[in-house]
Amino acid sequence: MSKIGYIFILVVLLVNCNKEREIGPQCVECPSDSLDLNVATKLFIVNEGNFGWGNASLSLYDIESSTVQNQIYQTANNENLVGDIAMSLAAINGNGYLTVNNSDKVVIVDLTTFEKIGEITSVNSPRFIKQVSASKAYLTSLYGNKIYVIDLELDSVVSTIQTGGWNEDLVLYNERIFTVNRDLDVIQIVDINTDVIIETINIGKSPNSLALDGNDQLWVLCDGGFEEEKAELISISTSDFSILTIFQFEDIQDSPRNLEINGDGSILYFINQGIAAMSISDSSLPSSVLVSPGNRTFYGLGIDPKTGDIYISDARDYVQEGQIYRYAFDGIEIANFKVGIIPGTFTFYSE
Repeated sequence: MSKIGYIFILVVLLVNCNKEREIGPQCVECPSDSLDLNVATKLFIVNEGNFGWGNASLSLYDIESSTVQNQIYQTANNENLVGDIAMSLAAINGNGYLTVNNSDKVVIVDLTTFEKIGEITSVNSPRFIKQVSASKAYLTSLYGNKIYVIDLELDSVVSTIQTGGWNEDLVLYNERIFTVNRDLDVIQIVDINTDVIIETINIGKSPNSLALDGNDQLWVLCDGGFEEEKAELISISTSDFSILTIFQFEDIQDSPRNLEINGDGSILYFINQGIAAMSISDSSLPSSVLVSPGNRTFYGLGIDPKTGDIYISDARDYVQEGQIYRYAFDGIEIANFKVGIIPGTFTFYSE
């Protein structure tokens, strides 16, 4: 999807909101008086919030007890998250690096207390952050046309890697970062020792997400743009960067996204209306979905690396609180619970 298409969708979401609702930030799940910090198996849910409303939030789900705490940042810090469009959370050295896209910053929190301990600023529309060494991380950008190199000891930008477009997902393998460039329709490969792009792989239209399988092969999902081309799921060799397999979706209206993989790297999952699942050894795309959306608006997807449980977010009408559905690997529902507005990404964390 192009940047214009991205902006178009944001506008459509705002226009289609229930007009009887009060416009502006709303307290959907108000902060509680205290937090339960004794949570061993954590699942963080990043709730994007509405564009321009400053109502992004962070939820915490206790996987063992199946209980949820919402607005944990607000409760721990006695302040709002202060930002528009929280995108993703990465667990790095015991801290959480939360990208806040429309506010051009990364908020750093202690993953034990959820208290804010710092910020990284001077970044343009941050999307995803990935630790690449003990002291360094890479941060992608929607509008910056670059990857920011972050010093994790200083928590600041020390250099940039010019990419020429909108980079999104990141995968680390063998001292190389593989990242999708949605504007250029390529995979760019960066040597983490030199911070230099060493290879560019031409792929399908508008790549959006990556996964590394148990055979150390890279998978990339291309949504085809705004019905410009047919979507594709592609596997790539991480040794010689050759394209191994191309699965093309039949319908031009298919727009798959959110490629994920289970803990042992054997089963791929993605959203294409419903939730589709396929083995990395399959010879064709799945003919049916594992979980049907019904009247739900599936928006985000996460796979528990330990249990294989599937977590799906329902953005509902993009104004009221979202819903999370937890399924076993075989598609049987285990639980569901409410979170903040527009839940997008999941981060599994164990201390």
